[in-house]
Amino acid sequence: MDGRLRKAVSIRRRTRQKGMVMIVMAAASIAIIGVLGVAVDMGRIFIAKNETQTYCDAGALAAALKLDGTTTGINNAIAAVSGTGDAWNLGTTAVPAPTIEFATSGAGPWLANPAPATGYAHVRVTANVSVPTYFAPILTGSTSMTVQSRGMAAQVVQTSLSVGLAPYTAVASDIASPTYGLTVGQEYDIQWPASNSHGFIRPLCTGDQAPARQAAINSVLNVWGSQTNGYWGSNSNAVIRAEVLDLIQQQPATIGQT
Repeated sequence: MDGRLRKAVSIRRRTRQKGMVMIVMAAASIAIIGVLGVAVDMGRIFIAKNETQTYCDAGALAAALKLDGTTTGINNAIAAVSGTGDAWNLGTTAVPAPTIEFATSGAGPWLANPAPATGYAHVRVTANVSVPTYFAPILTGSTSMTVQSRGMAAQVVQTSLSVGLAPYTAVASDIASPTYGLTVGQEYDIQWPASNSHGFIRPLCTGDQAPARQAAINSVLNVWGSQTNGYWGSNSNAVIRAEVLDLIQQQPATIGQT
């Protein structure tokens, strides 16, 4: 009799233990599924953030290149943002109605349509997208999350440029021309020679010697002299040597300067 009783007690104990394991496994499974689900949603959110941030950065840079201190420049900057063509949601959805603002400094204030536009060299692009979530609502109760991205760019006037900038450039012979008097595929002097009363001391490149460019040559000679050697902002041989060998160039620039 005692043996049968001990056997029955042992069976009931093992049954209770099996039931407890099933309860623990069920609770653990719910927690694991919840964590995996949140991880999936967070992954989608991070992807959306990366996509929209890329859009804002590209849009701000494209817009900043269009600013010239005029209302037309502002309009061109806004069009440049719209023309970037970037999308989010794995490239399937256009970024909706980005906010485009302008300022005279990085600290603001930021305006959508500054008038007059003089001095507005900073642009800020902001985008907001709603990312649907599928597992996070179990914890948060919300079926979507708003992701905001913002990019800023500006035209910066640098009066002291040091290492890394090429110290010379081709001289524009006709600033009224859309191409500054230059033709694609044509050869030009990267350093125009010094001149005297008879013209340039040394021969020009073949392209600059063309009869069709005589007017351009004359326009350069009008402002050239015996101490001018074609380097941007420099006439001194010592300064030019430093510009070439030390990669140093110093010359102020302003928005809209030709």
